[in-house]
Amino acid sequence: MNCNIYSLGLLVMLFLLSSVKGQLKTVPKPDISALPELRARQHVPAPADFKENVYREAREAPVPTATEQASGFILYSRPITQAIHRTSVPAPHERVNQLKTFATPGEFEPLNLAVYALQDLQALRVILTPLRNSAGQEISTGNLDLRLVTEWPIGNPAYTSNRQKTYRMTPELLEKVTVAEAKAGESLRYWLKIKVPADAQPGLYQGSFQVFASQSSMATEVPFTLNVLDFSLLSDPNRGYTAYYTDAPHLFYDVSDEKMAQFKRNEYQAMLDYGLDQLPNFNVKTVPGPDGSLDLDFNYPETIKTMLSMGFKGPILVTNGFSPFYYKYVPGGKIGSHFSLTVIPEGDEVYQAFSTAVRRFREKYQSLGWPEIVMGPVDEPSGETAEVVCKILKAVQQGGLRSYLTKSPTAADASLYRQYDCLDIWCSQPYALPYDQISTDQKYEYWCYPNHNATEMRDTVVMQKGGRMTFGFGFWRSGYKTLIPWHWRWVTTRGKQFEYLFEQRPSGSGNRMDEEGNIIPAIYWECFREGKDDYRYLYTLQQTLLERRGCTARGCQELLSHAETLIQDIWDNIEVQQKYLGYNVWNDSQFDFYRWKMAGLISALRKFPAVNSTVVSPSVLARTTSTGSSEPAGDIFSSPEVEKLTLGKDDFSGWVAQNSEVTASILPSGEEQLPGRFQRLNFLVDHKVDGGGEPGNYPVGWPRTRKTFPAGEIIMQDYDYLALKIRIDSNRNEVDDDNTPITINFRLHPSADSAPPSKDFRVDLGGEQQLWLTKIIPIREMLAGLAGENLSLAHMQFVVSESHYKHGTNLIFDLYEIAFLRNKHPVIESIDCAGGIFLPAKKISVPVRLMGRPGPQFTLQASLKDGQGKTITSTDLLLQADQRQPMLQLPQDRLPAGHYQLEVNVLDQNGKPVSSQTKPIEALEYF
Repeated sequence: MNCNIYSLGLLVMLFLLSSVKGQLKTVPKPDISALPELRARQHVPAPADFKENVYREAREAPVPTATEQASGFILYSRPITQAIHRTSVPAPHERVNQLKTFATPGEFEPLNLAVYALQDLQALRVILTPLRNSAGQEISTGNLDLRLVTEWPIGNPAYTSNRQKTYRMTPELLEKVTVAEAKAGESLRYWLKIKVPADAQPGLYQGSFQVFASQSSMATEVPFTLNVLDFSLLSDPNRGYTAYYTDAPHLFYDVSDEKMAQFKRNEYQAMLDYGLDQLPNFNVKTVPGPDGSLDLDFNYPETIKTMLSMGFKGPILVTNGFSPFYYKYVPGGKIGSHFSLTVIPEGDEVYQAFSTAVRRFREKYQSLGWPEIVMGPVDEPSGETAEVVCKILKAVQQGGLRSYLTKSPTAADASLYRQYDCLDIWCSQPYALPYDQISTDQKYEYWCYPNHNATEMRDTVVMQKGGRMTFGFGFWRSGYKTLIPWHWRWVTTRGKQFEYLFEQRPSGSGNRMDEEGNIIPAIYWECFREGKDDYRYLYTLQQTLLERRGCTARGCQELLSHAETLIQDIWDNIEVQQKYLGYNVWNDSQFDFYRWKMAGLISALRKFPAVNSTVVSPSVLARTTSTGSSEPAGDIFSSPEVEKLTLGKDDFSGWVAQNSEVTASILPSGEEQLPGRFQRLNFLVDHKVDGGGEPGNYPVGWPRTRKTFPAGEIIMQDYDYLALKIRIDSNRNEVDDDNTPITINFRLHPSADSAPPSKDFRVDLGGEQQLWLTKIIPIREMLAGLAGENLSLAHMQFVVSESHYKHGTNLIFDLYEIAFLRNKHPVIESIDCAGGIFLPAKKISVPVRLMGRPGPQFTLQASLKDGQGKTITSTDLLLQADQRQPMLQLPQDRLPAGHYQLEVNVLDQNGKPVSSQTKPIEALEYF
């Protein structure tokens, strides 16, 4: 098979790389007498009444080799999008004898090495040797930042879990640590951040990690190679990266003004280093205006001046400002959570005063030549005060600023904001609207605050893998303008920044700062930066392609065609999601595989001169025709291949309404194809009266119906789907009925090592009304992020969150059947390997997800075939009972670069395939 033409751009590098033969070896322990002894911070123990949700990995440690046994540890690595806890256990294929990566000049690039202790390790050290190329040129130690990933007791599974008093020891921070201890059976992860100098010469740079403990007689040396590419990355000028940020004294140590100024500059530089290019949000204060009026001004305008001088761009987002005007002009009024008001303003005096202050504020800073200011005067308002918020936003516009609001464009009250024509920038947590709609919308701008990736969901997969996808390929695919997660560095109380379980307040989030004013990174911010760099590789490829369109030089047209194909392939392979939580995202290795392919094409195309050096690439060059999502077809309730456990049908016994805003009745179907009866749930959305069902007063509440189940009756992992046969009706208008969000809340019986988790799983039933629909929900998605192997269902609730609907909305849900479903035999849900292989590789790891009922009467078989259908390599595995995530290892040696087909089959006892799936695989030369 012939190597793809785009790899020609890296031929010189690959020739050099062919001589790299990295292997573990033992070397004398280095002299450490001059090295500082830095140990990890000690966390404050969790309060006695908090319960730990223990993290465990269900695998046995690999049998150590003689060399590993002698050293006292196993060395391994995982993709940065996968967490390594102290309790993590290496899989055999995760062992390493060398590490490799590539980067461009000016880019930050991580490498990680984990140490699994086979015995108690005292005074464990990991030392770096110089990183040099063959000419002796060195990447200085100032550009090599080696840190230890440290665990902290943090509320789990959500940032509000302090209230439920549950936590998990979570790998959170990257600390400068030179000496550590590990007990036998524990893992420690070391994280190397390489900052490639902007003037670094392209080519190979080699260094090593030296690992040893106090009892070690020798050090184990792990070589690593950095391939510095021959181009620099570009950023999409049409997209912005920023974050919520609080510039307030309690976020900093109590130091002198001079030190404080330096601490702040350190922080702003760290923001730039982590890819933030747009100014964060800023708060304003009121100051006396003319004739007893109120004016607005920034709390710390010097911060903005400094950040602008360091290279941040506009706009400047203001995220408060209205409250003082409310209290001045609305006597006796109070503002509550989500901008609930005890007194609605009468007349327009408060809005006019606010608009006048906004105008004077704008004029002051416009005269200084500052970037555009946009204003979000209230935050996450509920629907009950929507009309007041519309008037406030209109006042912002009349003051000459664009208005901004943390509100989903699909919210129940979104149509009111459109009717008032008062909003310019929608900022929603999810990527709420599809690309096609956003890309053709000339009126509004759309921003996203993906708090789910930034600690709202305390799940390392959501934060690390989901975060990388959200900030990179997902952002490109979304059409959204700006990312602004909460929070860059959120500290609830001065001096408490390392006490994540402080009282019952939500765990702090984001990065931290040491006593010298240096940022201690949170590991997920490393993943966010890698996501942005994914986007930068993609945008650089698009720009390089456009500059050379029309080039007639031999070979260039073929490269351009390959580039267009790759961009389209990336677009088509993204499973579009409103929230990228990591569980339905491609294999961890796919990120870097796409990067390497893009790098090869960029390098190869740059060997041809640009035809048009003034063209600027749009954000997306792919064909953007949308494709529909797929679900299991046919009548799955009556399929002979499916086993069914009915949770509700006919009389819906056991399902009980939980408050006064939902009524349940049983009605005859009257339809031949649906014999029997169905349950009608009538929800009347009332934002003024608390319908009960939960402690406290919540007029905007959660009417719901519930059924409980005994412990051990339903093990959720035993099933593949939750299926609903449902019909919707309502009194909503044609705009508001496009979406019908509900929440499926379920609670699990407590297990031996964790608190009984309760989880909300949000489902949009869509906009089709008065038709029977079948909604299929994969159990795997419902359970994403929950630990444990035998999760026993305690109760299930169908919940309507009244905040999603206008006051007075009447929703009718007709439920014909609710059931858990599973396939009778194992069915391949997905082949979870990447779509590419880096060569050389001795084995190809093939993770597979199965549904149904695996067992020893079935065999899982995998084979790799060439373009002529010839099997190159194959392997099989006898399935164990309930083995739903098997891992196959395809042996291979000297596989040529090229395109292949991976085929996976489930065979019954007679060797007959009962389920099959294929996946295209590309093998690329690496190093």
